[in-house]
Formats: sequence, structure tokens, C-alpha cells
Amino acid sequence: LWFILGLPQPARAQHRDSVLFRAISAGAAHTCALSVGGVAYCWGDNSEGELGTGDRFDTASPAAVTGGIRFLSIDAGVGFTCGLATTGAAYCWGRNNTYALGNAAMPRSLAPVPVTGGILFRFVTTGADHACGIAVDGVAFCWGSNSAGQLGTGDTLSSALPLPVSSPVRFLSITAGDEHTCALGADSVAYCWGDNRHGQLGTGRRDGSKTPQPTAYHRHWRSLSAGARHTCAISASSDPTAYCWGDN
Repeated sequence: LWFILGLPQPARAQHRDSVLFRAISAGAAHTCALSVGGVAYCWGDNSEGELGTGDRFDTASPAAVTGGIRFLSIDAGVGFTCGLATTGAAYCWGRNNTYALGNAAMPRSLAPVPVTGGILFRFVTTGADHACGIAVDGVAFCWGSNSAGQLGTGDTLSSALPLPVSSPVRFLSITAGDEHTCALGADSVAYCWGDNRHGQLGTGRRDGSKTPQPTAYHRHWRSLSAGARHTCAISASSDPTAYCWGDN
């Protein structure tokens, strides 16, 4: 947050009205948050419409995302943002040159547009040029750029339509990095796919994968978070420990 606001230390987001937030997500150059009532607010860089305010003006204070949609969660990516509505539908806005919005109809969108396919999700994540979600039945779907196999479809073809990840595993959560993706299976095993030049897949090798691969040692995890070229996780042991792998 302080990088975006240009301050040397953390600062409280300012808004002319009193807004209480319950969730926050920092992207490359913008930040978004959800109010306790599920209203989305964003601030920072808006050159690609990633704030969802209907224009491309930057703002240093939280601005409400247009459209009147109530969200359960929100995730800020690189020049775009995706949110999970209370209806289970996924919406994205901002940069769309790689189809990261899950909609091929426009180069960018200044307001939330529904991800095509009519899939009901319970989890959505954004990367640099792609996004993914977990459907209500636990099937993982990804869309956008697939240059390194980060969609997990077994090939490198990009897609504006959410495609099912090539795996029989049912997933609990998913997290997207720049060109890799990781997800937590219902068996508490972490699976990763995509670029692996920095070891960010955690497989003990450096070769990438176009389909989900379990991390080395088949350790059980409680949560996962992918950065640009590294991944971190919290173990599911009785004494939780944080582990990280990839670019250092």
C-alpha cells in the first residue's frame, strides 16, 4: 500500500465518508478493498481502468467501483482486477489484451464485466496476465494468457473463455503468480503449474509444467500464496510453519 501512495510507511486509506473495510488486495500499482457491506473500492493507478470507476483517472483515495455489484472477495492483478459477486458470478475489469477479463469483446473495460461461461465460483484469483477460479464443485478454471502453461490446460493456447484445469483433483483455493498458478487440493496437497524457471512450482526441478504437479515431498498445507516468481505456504501441521520456494 505505501508503495502506491508514495509514503515511507503504511498509511490509512482516506475516504470522504467513513468506510469500514473487511478485505484488501494489492496489485502491481493499485489497491482494492471491500467494505463490510460488500461494496468494492479501488485506488491508485487507473491507466487501464483497473479501478473500475468508469474512467481512467488515477485516484489517491478509495473510489467506489461502478455497477452496484456486491462482492464476497476481490483480487487486484497487474492492470486488472477480478471480484467474486455474492451471486457466485465472477467479474473483472481493466486491461484485457491477454483476455485476462475472461471476455473477448473489448481491449479493456472501465467497469466490471462478467466472466463468460456462466460458471458459479467460490474463489477467484488474478495473476499478471491470467486469472483463475474455483467453481462451486471444486473444479479449477483459468483464462487469459497461457504462454507458460499457467492455465493448466495441457497446452500454451491463451483463452478468453474459462477453461477447466486438466486435473481430476477437486480444489479448495487457488492463487496466481506472473506465469504460474498453484492450488490447494481437497486432500491438502499443493499443486502448481506453469513457468518454473525459478523453482516457483516447488517440484524440486526447474522444468515447467502445463498441468498441475504436486509440490515435492507431498507435504500437506493450510494455505497458499503465489508471488510474481515465488510461492509461499503455511503447513497444515499442529504447529503451522511458513515455507517458501522460487525466486529469492
